[in-house]
Amino acid sequence: MQSFVALLLQLIRAYHLDDRYKDMRQYRELAEMRLLDEHTAEALYYIALSRIPEVERRQNFLARAPDYEELYPDRPPDLTIGHLVENEDVPIGLFIDGPMFCVFIGRAGAGKTTGVRSLIRAVGQYNKARPPLST
Repeated sequence: MQSFVALLLQLIRAYHLDDRYKDMRQYRELAEMRLLDEHTAEALYYIALSRIPEVERRQNFLARAPDYEELYPDRPPDLTIGHLVENEDVPIGLFIDGPMFCVFIGRAGAGKTTGVRSLIRAVGQYNKARPPLST
């Protein structure tokens, strides 16, 4: 039978839990450095196991979540409408560079209404922060 340390590492790697959860990244590092005992690894294994349904429900087909510099190499977005699920430090936003449109598509309960509300709030904040153009 495999050790819980090995099982924990397999689970983290198979589901890329270390890319989605900061604590899983720390646990992976501790396991790789052989600093986890079997009892702690067993408890962490069951925590990791409990996160798999959420990972399977919200699949991310990227190898890992992009970081801030990858998404916004030149400047931050003009409108921030949310944050990445995998990394709360990375905002999701839009640039106002001219006419644009936006489509929210998804299944029931996917967050379309929440996304539209966030976009409306972000546009309101953007407009508040800038004086109107004089004509």
